[in-house]
Amino acid sequence: MALPGIDNGLLPLRANADIIGKSVYTFHAGRKAGVVKDVFFDQPFESVCGISLGKEGIFSRNTMFVPTERILEIGYDIIIIESEKNIEPRDRASLDSFISAAWFQKREVVDRGIKLAISDDVMISESCRVLGISFLKVLAQGKIASVEMLQRDAIREINVKDDPCIHIDLDKF
Repeated sequence: MALPGIDNGLLPLRANADIIGKSVYTFHAGRKAGVVKDVFFDQPFESVCGISLGKEGIFSRNTMFVPTERILEIGYDIIIIESEKNIEPRDRASLDSFISAAWFQKREVVDRGIKLAISDDVMISESCRVLGISFLKVLAQGKIASVEMLQRDAIREINVKDDPCIHIDLDKF
């Protein structure tokens, strides 16, 4: 199955603002399967791996996960998957290899140790590829002050654990 179709009027999508909170429905039964709680990206931060519909179970607390290749359509109001069989329970350990869209909100954007901006959201293409990140606040002057979206190729490293920030290379603007 191909990557999801996305209404061109929505492009580029913002992971936190445009996807999180959308209802997910099944194509065959027309039933509501849940609401998107989070969007996950691969570790090289190149594409969307899937969406989370929250946690289920009293003791196991597995995250109900829909891989990107199982999403049929992302529309204005809803996301459509083929059936509830496309929802996979995932434990916390299996999700640790991904980066959560929620992680990107209000993260420092730095170049060579200098704080330049605060991130806001992840921008996604029609094929669910990462285009870049948008800024909540720009703290520096110069060429970064006029940028609406930091392109993906300007991101050098995303440090999720040790020093949670986004390292960029201003020379790639």
